[in-house]
Amino acid sequence: MDITFNEVDNIVRTLPIGLYAKRRVPCELDAKAETSYYTPAEDTIVISYPIIADSLMPVKESEEYTKETAVRSMVYHEVSHAILTPKDLMTRYYLNERERNVLNIFEDERIETLLRNFYLDVDFKKQVYYVNGGIKEPTNALEAFYNLVRFGIDFHGLLPRVKEIINNYSYLSTINDENLLGYISDIRDLFESVEKYFESDKCNETPMPLPDLMAMGIPSDNNPSFTATMEEDEKGEVDREVTSPTPNIGDIIKTANFRDKNIYDTLTAIINQFNFRNNSGNGINSYSGILSPRNFVRDDYRYFDKKIDTNGNNKFGTLHLNLMLDNSGSYRNNCNATNKIIQALIDIEKTNKNFTFDVYFVADYYVKAKNNTEKYIQAKGGNELRKELFDIVRDAQKPNTYNYNIVMYDGIAYGYREAKNFGAYNHNNLTIISDTTNKSAIEKYCSNARKIYVDRGYPEQISKIVVETLTKAFR
Repeated sequence: MDITFNEVDNIVRTLPIGLYAKRRVPCELDAKAETSYYTPAEDTIVISYPIIADSLMPVKESEEYTKETAVRSMVYHEVSHAILTPKDLMTRYYLNERERNVLNIFEDERIETLLRNFYLDVDFKKQVYYVNGGIKEPTNALEAFYNLVRFGIDFHGLLPRVKEIINNYSYLSTINDENLLGYISDIRDLFESVEKYFESDKCNETPMPLPDLMAMGIPSDNNPSFTATMEEDEKGEVDREVTSPTPNIGDIIKTANFRDKNIYDTLTAIINQFNFRNNSGNGINSYSGILSPRNFVRDDYRYFDKKIDTNGNNKFGTLHLNLMLDNSGSYRNNCNATNKIIQALIDIEKTNKNFTFDVYFVADYYVKAKNNTEKYIQAKGGNELRKELFDIVRDAQKPNTYNYNIVMYDGIAYGYREAKNFGAYNHNNLTIISDTTNKSAIEKYCSNARKIYVDRGYPEQISKIVVETLTKAFR
């Protein structure tokens, strides 16, 4: 089936994505994208044309399986990937090619199972049958794994494990990827079982099980060499249902861009109160701090050493906030909650000229988020406390405004020779939230900073300090 970009694009433009999302969500076809993805900051779904075109190339068009049917199913498959598949699923843990193939097969089944009844006029099982060119007798373990996972052909009693894994990890999505390593590990274990049994069957010349095409809604004469052998339940229906409730895509997208109404409303109320009471912009409080000239080598400290007037206010009436976050792997379970705070700050920055903020990641590599999309935290890697932090903290302070900095480390952040580099945070316009393992070094080198020591609840502490900072800054 040869299908052009314009043909796919015309179908994409007519699909009611907003119907499923419960609001208008742009869905664009990209001629070069290697994968489909969802961009939280832009609230846009991008569909990969090469994936659709390549997948449909070997498929023959028929009266039952038209281009519109094929493209519609492929697009909704890609939409499901864009929303439900963690975006770095294939790259986070340095998987080899075979592991990526195994993971991709299972992830295709997971997203289609969770959304199997969600889209109108879409039959994912029939789609995979046609795209695959029918069901083939496996010649290797990967093909046996494909038949088990994608066609539900039981293999040595392993089918319940497929359903169990999908149930256990039904919550995984573009932004909620907690315990992703466990998901990958369980799939790897399942494949190893298939591989073990396949090699054993091959040695013993055991025939492979055959699928029930009728159970998939495919007439048996489409593939007459196969007969139904799958175990049926009391109603005579194939038992392949997943007990987890089908997620609502609208709810997923709403959480995918991390919007939390309570956080947003709280921060908005603070700034709106300031705007209402002080349109002249002279209401920012000295709580935002002054960087001491003694802490800098260069002369650019003068940008920030502004005189506070007798009323405790400064002439700018604006605030710049820096979040400097430890994004090492141990923070993984806190990412979603932290990203809700970041999303609220993104929304407020868009609508309020008195407030700006930046996000810096300060684990084993240091980087400033270049745009709103990059501001969301993803936890991976380790920790290292290097002397470059002194330059980063200095350069993060914006001229002609008051700056405040919130630093967070959820675990030990330094080696023996690196403790002194905590001195980069030794400023009175800075709060450092840290695990107690860093306490001795922080106390020694950060005498001017405000310090909070916790062993859990880091997002709650970040939120608390953000609210407190804006409350006092925008009195």
